[in-house]
Amino acid sequence: MKLIFTFSLACSILFSCKKNNDDAAPGFNINQLEGYVISGAVIRSTGFTPFAAEFLPGQKVKLGYETFYYDSKDYVIDKDTLKVNDNIKLVIKNKKVTHYYYYSSNPYTPGSSTHDLSFNLYKKPEASQLQGKTFTGTYYNYPDGSVLHNSFYYKFAQNTNTLAAGFTIGMPVRSNPYINIGNVAAFAQPGNDRELMVWHNGRLLAIYFNKEENQYQYALLSPQ
Repeated sequence: MKLIFTFSLACSILFSCKKNNDDAAPGFNINQLEGYVISGAVIRSTGFTPFAAEFLPGQKVKLGYETFYYDSKDYVIDKDTLKVNDNIKLVIKNKKVTHYYYYSSNPYTPGSSTHDLSFNLYKKPEASQLQGKTFTGTYYNYPDGSVLHNSFYYKFAQNTNTLAAGFTIGMPVRSNPYINIGNVAAFAQPGNDRELMVWHNGRLLAIYFNKEENQYQYALLSPQ
């Protein structure tokens, strides 16, 4: 029987249909985001889209979303709204990300208008949440949710920003470097492809873009 990744399955096994279940630190000030990170995903009926942000000095943010990465983007704060270079907009209320928008037309179009959000906003961890860990799970095709790889793993090296990936632990099919985002996410470019892996609520969310096939794939993986 072909397995299908569904919205309800995503809620039940990953997010428990809870939003923003990690509070920011006491004394949080939206105008002082340096040193904070956001990790999580937008959940759609066709899958989920990982998201990660690391707030840097000088009103800059390191950003990973879908399979895109930006080393340093400007952002501005307007009351409870954070705008990233006119491309992305986040609404932060009571220390939580309540809305996510992406710019696809004029005006902003809600990126979560018919979807669920699971974004955590918190202080950047002192240590990487990926290094030295192995995650295993299932890769799905986007957008139909059919299973691509029933068994897949990522193994992150202990002290370097490199990873190994494959179908059976100990038998990698590739190894490549990655860019660290806030000690909670990794962006890599294996060959001509792109992938983003985000640590969230103890699990790993991954999305992969196969350029040759012009195909997106995504995975939910658990620590070993």
